[in-house]
Amino acid sequence: MEEKPLQQIINIRKEKLNKLLQQGINPFPNKFEYNYDINKIIEKFSYLSDGQVYDKENIIAKGRIILRREMGKSVFCHIQDFTGKIQIYFKKDILGEEKFRMFLDLIDIGDIIGDLNSRRAKITEMGDRGNVKYVRGTVPLAEMFGYATVVRSLSQGRASFNLEPSHYEEVPANIAKAIIEKRTVVTKG
Repeated sequence: MEEKPLQQIINIRKEKLNKLLQQGINPFPNKFEYNYDINKIIEKFSYLSDGQVYDKENIIAKGRIILRREMGKSVFCHIQDFTGKIQIYFKKDILGEEKFRMFLDLIDIGDIIGDLNSRRAKITEMGDRGNVKYVRGTVPLAEMFGYATVVRSLSQGRASFNLEPSHYEEVPANIAKAIIEKRTVVTKG
């Protein structure tokens, strides 16, 4: 069982960030130009049969990698945006060794961690147990309602979570203010 303490995870991410920057790639662009969202890709190209190639224009989409399966000289990824999800196939013979290696080494899956962070999680540990990846941390209970459905959706049904009370902590002032305002409106209305 390989456990990765938080600082080790941070160091790995920083190394990957530096490698991207050294190659002139901005991992955090202020603006990302795209010509299709996922749903439009599905609508426009649903007539294509398996293996058929469309090469009349460059398709540029944005989204988050939510699943990645490596299969030798190929990688399958599920990419999701606000409109839908699509599977993309990366083939070493087409990308070339350098781009394929860069993709394998520097691009991470981030949806579950990203979703937990949006819920004010404090990630304390990530690691592997055999073929299973795990994340350990603390999240405010109020942020976890409905999470079972979310984590199943983000992982296509392959992830689950355990929840147990840990400790009490003061609610941050900005969140307390929002809760009070919401309650005040409901009470007055």
